[in-house]
Amino acid sequence: MAFNIGHPILVEALSSPDGEVELAAVKTLGTAGGDPEVRLLADLLRGSKDPITRADIAWSLGRIGSPNGILLLLGMVQEPDPAVRYTAADGLDHTAMHLLGGKRLGSR
Repeated sequence: MAFNIGHPILVEALSSPDGEVELAAVKTLGTAGGDPEVRLLADLLRGSKDPITRADIAWSLGRIGSPNGILLLLGMVQEPDPAVRYTAADGLDHTAMHLLGGKRLGSR
C-alpha cells in the first residue's frame, strides 16, 4: 500500500490501545515519513511514559532524519531509561549522517 494512501490508518494506529499496533505505526512512520510525521511522533512522545514506545519514537525520528527532530532527540538523550538514551543518541547520529549526506565529521 502506498504511504500516502495508508497514512490515515497509521495516524489512527498511533492511538491504538494495542501496543503492538501502535509500535508498528511508529516504525512505519520512521521508515517512510518526513516532517509531518515528526510532528505526529512529537505528539505521541508528549503523551507516552512507556520507555519502549519512547525508544521506538527515537528510532523513527532518527530514520526520518529531519532537523525538526533534533531537539526532541536531544531531550530524549537525557532521559533516565538507558534504552531511550541509547536509541536517541543513535537517532541523532542517523540524523546527522542524513543531513551531512552520509559523511562523517572529519572525513574527506
